[in-house]
Amino acid sequence: MEYKVVEREPVTVACLRHLGPYGRSIEEYWQNVFVPWLRINKLESNPRYGIARDNPMHTPAEKCRYDSCVAVDEDFYPNGSAFKALIPGGRYAVFGFKGRAEQLGMAWQRIMCDWMTEEMHINDQRPAFTYHPPGAIYSLEYDAFECELCVPIIPPLLE
Repeated sequence: MEYKVVEREPVTVACLRHLGPYGRSIEEYWQNVFVPWLRINKLESNPRYGIARDNPMHTPAEKCRYDSCVAVDEDFYPNGSAFKALIPGGRYAVFGFKGRAEQLGMAWQRIMCDWMTEEMHINDQRPAFTYHPPGAIYSLEYDAFECELCVPIIPPLLE
């Protein structure tokens, strides 16, 4: 799996939380709830992030939490059910992704189960996330998009 290691700066984000199974329902949440909220708040050109807060192998699907986030200024005041959070900076392994929503879960599984073991990197307590830079491709026709999968890492113990 091709990746690059980058030092990311911390970023303040405004988030809307989806509660329920990962997969197609998150894509629908982005389209029907998050993107309209971005437009209302004039944030649609800001970088976006997606953070799965629970491991679906250990958490019942109906209790899985997913945060749809957008970069905001520190003085931004969230409205409605939105809340502010901080995505920590630090060292991340960054994997490019292009595909359909249903392929995203498999890509994450491959990274977390295969790559983390093979590369002997250790994931710390920071969340892994998807990063959707301004101008990232999203195709309604093909129901496909591109983003970066960012996994927080610390150097291997044997380095």
